[in-house]
Amino acid sequence: MPKLNSSWARRVNETVKPKIPQIIDAFIAFYGEEYREKISQRLNNTIFVFTDVSTTESDDINSPANIKYRQSVLDLLIEEDIVDAEEIYLDMCADGAYGGASGSAYVGFRFSNITQPAAICFLPKLTKINDSILFHELNHIVLSDLNLDGKFLNRRMGLSILKYYIDIENQIAIFDDTVFGDEKEEQLSLFDEVINDYLSIKILKAAQSEGFKFGTTEILSSAYSAAFTPLESFFEKYLKEIKEAVLNGNKAALTNLFTKDDFDDLLKNIDALITIDNKEFEFLQGWFEENNFDLEKLMKQFDGSSLSYPAVVEEYVFAAKAVEKLAAKARRTKHKSHTKTKVEKKSNKSGAVFENDDQSLL
Repeated sequence: MPKLNSSWARRVNETVKPKIPQIIDAFIAFYGEEYREKISQRLNNTIFVFTDVSTTESDDINSPANIKYRQSVLDLLIEEDIVDAEEIYLDMCADGAYGGASGSAYVGFRFSNITQPAAICFLPKLTKINDSILFHELNHIVLSDLNLDGKFLNRRMGLSILKYYIDIENQIAIFDDTVFGDEKEEQLSLFDEVINDYLSIKILKAAQSEGFKFGTTEILSSAYSAAFTPLESFFEKYLKEIKEAVLNGNKAALTNLFTKDDFDDLLKNIDALITIDNKEFEFLQGWFEENNFDLEKLMKQFDGSSLSYPAVVEEYVFAAKAVEKLAAKARRTKHKSHTKTKVEKKSNKSGAVFENDDQSLL
């Protein structure tokens, strides 16, 4: 077996480390001093890896330098011995080659210490890193925990829980992927992403006001930000409850603000709002720009009876208004019945893809 050479990947990992104390301060300022130990532990021990390190646009993703760098990352992950980490990195590199997701947070584990989180922040091309991607993924890591329940390990990130069957003696971990067949769990995961994106942007803006900068500073839009406008008032009014839900895995702090039917409807409408397929999303962006509209403006004048807008625009705004209406009912209708608002769920889905930024980090 050839000797592993993780030195290059480790040197690139260290480029982020000088910024960690400032990042930790920003997260503590937002979540509270009582979470200092958890935040510090997660972020000080996070490993940072990138899809490639090419320094010019002419460098191909499969240039000799990038292939060598990615092999160094794989060597690093083998040395770190984090379950499933290599497969996740290879999947991300494959997605990146086809313009897929730009970043990913993975809070994994080692058989040597099964409940000690082993966090990896997977990031896009080093020279194109954007601070909003960085903070989005680090927020996932901060809002994470591992819990061993008999032969099962629960890996929580925010509201979402993934399960592994664990055989420590034989070092076997089998991921339970049945959660992806549960529509409600999938919808909850999407809402979790919306919350994570919203909170991470607030933290980043506060950090930027204190002089933070690592990559490019423009706040990027993602598919999740489509839900910000109809949820803005709810997020600000119930920020304390939302923090409690995602920081500590106390889902009830959030769900108890609603009746069960209202919360189920809220998730369905958020799903309909943010899982529009890529071509339709591109059309929407162009249509809003051409007609000098934004979602907030259109929501105010949209009464649901007009057919003067393209069908995808009608569906998009209808879902946004339903989200706003349901969010406004939080707590007030906790023990009341209501009439459901139904939005047909789209069959075509796309993952959140951050927009590319052409500015260079170096």
